Amino acid sequence: GMNRHVWNLRRESVPGVEGLYVFGSLQGPRVPPGEYAVRLTVGERDPLEATFTVRDIPQHAAEFTAADHRAREALLAEIRTELENLHESVTTMGAIRTQVEAAVDRTREHPQADRIEDAGGALTDSIQVVDSMLVQRKWTTGQDPTVFTTRLNQFFIYLLGAVDGTPGRPTRGMTDQFQELTQEWQTFEAQVEWILGPGVDDFNALLRELGVEAVETGRRIVSE
Repeated sequence: GMNRHVWNLRRESVPGVEGLYVFGSLQGPRVPPGEYAVRLTVGERDPLEATFTVRDIPQHAAEFTAADHRAREALLAEIRTELENLHESVTTMGAIRTQVEAAVDRTREHPQADRIEDAGGALTDSIQVVDSMLVQRKWTTGQDPTVFTTRLNQFFIYLLGAVDGTPGRPTRGMTDQFQELTQEWQTFEAQVEWILGPGVDDFNALLRELGVEAVETGRRIVSE
């Protein structure tokens, strides 16, 4: 028989947040015209390699330059980086909240249970405030965006789709919106850094003082 792989000319999808409804798509953007390589590796055999060309459609080839395509690729890469880091932050904060709640539950009979509960509650409250501004967890269907407020990650998703769907150089409006979204994200990112840094450190210091297992962050940052 024959094994066939069909590439849809898109990059890898953007990782999402587990269980979070997305209005739009996290699929990777289309690649620009150019030369590409494919490699097939089977067992211990030497890999088979080949190159191929992705061509632009004629009307685009006549209208857009290589510099236009590079500008589009650069903006798409920047949007993807910010969106990945936002989603990773939400996922990490969710994992911390689960661990904190578990620590509070398993220390109900501890002599210092009230201190643990108060500290844990303050930390999870901080997580909830930031989480609620980064993602909209009330969305479950395509009708919900008309009812519940759009949050920051969705604006990045909308922009990613708009830039991906527009051939050639991004518009000034797209680049301006990216700057605005990035500035807003940086404000929340500072709060995330406090939660994952001093916030968790202070809670862990209390747990260690009382002989209780600490929580872990396990955060991964996407490099630009």
